[in-house]
Amino acid sequence: VCSSDLGLDNYGGYFKQYREQGFSYRQGFELTSTNAHNTFIQMFATGGLFVGLPYLVLILVTFFSVVKSLTAYSKSDQIKILSIFSGWFAFQAQSFVSIDNIGLSIWGWFFTAILLNIVRNKGTYISNNNDLSKSNLRIKPAVNLVRLTISMCLIVSSFLTVSNLYKSQSAMSELRSYKINTASDKEVFIQRLKKVYEFPLLEPFFKYQIVLSLANLDSETEAKMRLLKLLENDSRNLDLLNLIAQISEKEGDVNESIKWRLQIDKYDPWNLNNKFRLAGNYEAVNNENQAINLYEFISNAKSEQLEITAAREALNRINSKKK
Repeated sequence: VCSSDLGLDNYGGYFKQYREQGFSYRQGFELTSTNAHNTFIQMFATGGLFVGLPYLVLILVTFFSVVKSLTAYSKSDQIKILSIFSGWFAFQAQSFVSIDNIGLSIWGWFFTAILLNIVRNKGTYISNNNDLSKSNLRIKPAVNLVRLTISMCLIVSSFLTVSNLYKSQSAMSELRSYKINTASDKEVFIQRLKKVYEFPLLEPFFKYQIVLSLANLDSETEAKMRLLKLLENDSRNLDLLNLIAQISEKEGDVNESIKWRLQIDKYDPWNLNNKFRLAGNYEAVNNENQAINLYEFISNAKSEQLEITAAREALNRINSKKK
């Protein structure tokens, strides 16, 4: 609980493993969630006490510090501060039912920074703004140089990061619009896929899409090699696991497919489609007992998914063979 095994921004990697059984049967096994609809729960769930507790303390300190410091300001200044505080309070209220989205969360940090700065300059932040400006001019040049250097480093690093992200986004858009008409086009496209895959800061989902394209273009060996590397860093990714299981099935390596589908079953225990495919794998290697157990589990599921009908037909087929 203290450190949490989930990892920051990895809520979705655990959602399917711990969701209710009925949720999957009602909504479908494909539906997932990548973020808790409560910012405080999100912090504790993905970062443990080391992230959640400081965040909670920060919110409480901001609230009580602002309320306590209001008496140091004039009535007109109090109105201005309360207008900022109301925006901060509204953000905190919605965070109880909303996700930790960067486009929204930035306002929470923005208002928090302003309010804490007001508290730090209690009684002088607004009314004596001119005096503050004069005092800033007396700051030593060395301090200003340090600030400028730090600011420039942050600006340059941000610019490089955004440039790389834009480059990868543009490259992926070009790949999606690429048309293959001849065998040579296919080879050129595969080389482009490999090139874009090596882009710095390429999003993991983009890498998955590239690997999926390689697999669809009959480059299973290349795709499988890259999948194994991706799984080293994200062993719970169900999309990666499902794709490598499909590639193993296509290659005829049923035992390898069983290994990957057991991993999927561990992280997504109510996925009836995976259970049905796993049962089919067991049938292929003549392990009928395991196949029957899975088919019976699927058949007894209280859902309307197509796998249930298929599982009952498979059970009838196996029983008729025994007769």
